[in-house]
Amino acid sequence: IMTWAYVAMWGIDYGPYFLLSALCINYVIFCSPLPSSFLKKEIVDGKVDISKTQIQTLETQALNSLAVLVLPAIFHMGIYHRILFTFDFLTNIMLLMSLSVLFLRITSAYTPIISTLGFPQHNLEMFKLLITGLGATILVGCIEYRLIFRSFYYVILLPPPFNYIIVTALCYTIALLIVL
Repeated sequence: IMTWAYVAMWGIDYGPYFLLSALCINYVIFCSPLPSSFLKKEIVDGKVDISKTQIQTLETQALNSLAVLVLPAIFHMGIYHRILFTFDFLTNIMLLMSLSVLFLRITSAYTPIISTLGFPQHNLEMFKLLITGLGATILVGCIEYRLIFRSFYYVILLPPPFNYIIVTALCYTIALLIVL
């Protein structure tokens, strides 16, 4: 309903991004591991087993994670289905997917959904680091293409092969400094 109201008020162009933000807000509100006041806590090996005392089931958290990952991209494909294989369209899809992946990675302290997929524990941190690096790289590349090369091309005073190389190196250096 919130996305429909936004689209009715301001237009369809940024509807998938608003849907992503609404889904992220709903994910934080409804998928945080809240303990139940009515279930008894079970102690297993000296630790409290939180999987049996949470209000949300792991299936609900996985379904909401899948909605955050997939629904904005599907919404964008539904809106712009006539220009499905243009570079701008693919950039927007990659931007939506990388934003949702990075959001889910930031909130992964709340929900251990990836660990239920069957990854060994020693590979889990490496997988999370790989997904975070890939998502951040795609995000910086999409922002670089959509914002800098489209909007500020006239400000860069170097000849064409060098301006792309210097701007790309600068964008990824700034992103690396932010991460560190």
